[in-house]
Amino acid sequence: GFASGNMEYDAAAIRLFVNLGIECFVAQSFSKNLGFYNERLGCLMAVTRTSEQAVRVQSQLKSLIRGMYSNPPAHGAKVAAKIMTTPTLFTEWEGEVRLMSSRLAKMRALLYDELVKNETPGNWEHLKTQIGMFTFLGLKEHQVQ
Repeated sequence: GFASGNMEYDAAAIRLFVNLGIECFVAQSFSKNLGFYNERLGCLMAVTRTSEQAVRVQSQLKSLIRGMYSNPPAHGAKVAAKIMTTPTLFTEWEGEVRLMSSRLAKMRALLYDELVKNETPGNWEHLKTQIGMFTFLGLKEHQVQ
């Protein structure tokens, strides 16, 4: 939902892949959109064709993560679970995500307008089509010295 402000719209490609039986990994972060800026809060989902494949993928993922941490922090996950499973909290959070997403789009549009108004050299059209939390300006190293 952070990309467009609409969680259903943003999930459409993932749902399409799953409905078509396409195996895939889906990584999802909640660090920013739940306000856990200094935490690592998210998940990795594996979509497989069979439960046997799921067991094998899970085994491999456990082997990989075991070397990274022994016991991950649970605070953020508990907060996220509470929000995701409580309808009123989820609705409130969904509205906040929509508000943040629209504000980011508005800030990009304002930046674009100011760059054009000030006749800043370069093509800034890409600012109007970017989504998400971060914006690529396309500046060269010498321009930011």
